Amino acid sequence: LFGDASFDYKNRIPNNTNIVPVFHGLNPTLSKVNNISNYSTLNTYMSDDFFGLMDADEGQMYFVSNEGIDVSTGRMVVNTNKEAEDVVNKIINYHSINSFGKWRNNYTILTDDADNPSDASLQVGLNTMIDNLNTQYPFINAKKIHTDSYIQEVSAGGSRYPKAKQDFVDAIERGSLVVNYYGHGGEFGFAQERLFEINEAKTLNNFNNLPLFITMTCDFSRFDNPYSQTGGEFTFWNPNGGAISLVTTTRLIFVPVASSMNDRFNFFLFPD
Repeated sequence: LFGDASFDYKNRIPNNTNIVPVFHGLNPTLSKVNNISNYSTLNTYMSDDFFGLMDADEGQMYFVSNEGIDVSTGRMVVNTNKEAEDVVNKIINYHSINSFGKWRNNYTILTDDADNPSDASLQVGLNTMIDNLNTQYPFINAKKIHTDSYIQEVSAGGSRYPKAKQDFVDAIERGSLVVNYYGHGGEFGFAQERLFEINEAKTLNNFNNLPLFITMTCDFSRFDNPYSQTGGEFTFWNPNGGAISLVTTTRLIFVPVASSMNDRFNFFLFPD
């Protein structure tokens, strides 16, 4: 799919970005008028899986169903000719000799700190995943950035991990086939300590070694809101670097789903 989407599929708002519509989930058992559940970022979803449902009796996309996609889908969330040209140039270069190198054996993980005891599972889960992956595929060079192993500094804007933040940016710019963040976050970046923000997304300089971004955090790439551009979108749009693609989130996500998704997806990345 080539083009951005919007929550306004009727094109009623100014400066809309509904170039290629996305499927928005609706719970049909609930009232469709002024029902909070059908307007929240917790209970709603958007998905391009709809375009991969090829059977005649599929396409309702209910919360619980036996539908299964027959073809995979991806979306280039571009709004302008310039954005389209930039991302196409990145893809062409990614498949050229300019982007070959040992950096494609590198895998970088970044985890949020454990402000609460339950948050420790974020670090343990991602660390276990990369260790298991490394055991099965010894050629992977794992770079682990666990924020709790860094010194937390206090600034006027709150707590920060400047060294962890810089190490993450450096790992991307030196080259990582995959970067994987697991922790709290939102539309504008990772973690309360601002481990990765829109400024970094826009200024990454890694045109010849673009990673796949995996983000197990909330809302980082909510691309259906024309009024707000997200960190995930800026990472993808960056003409001089950023990401070649993202497996990312557009709504809220919780630990059980994120952990299961992360574990299963990563082993599909490296088939025998």
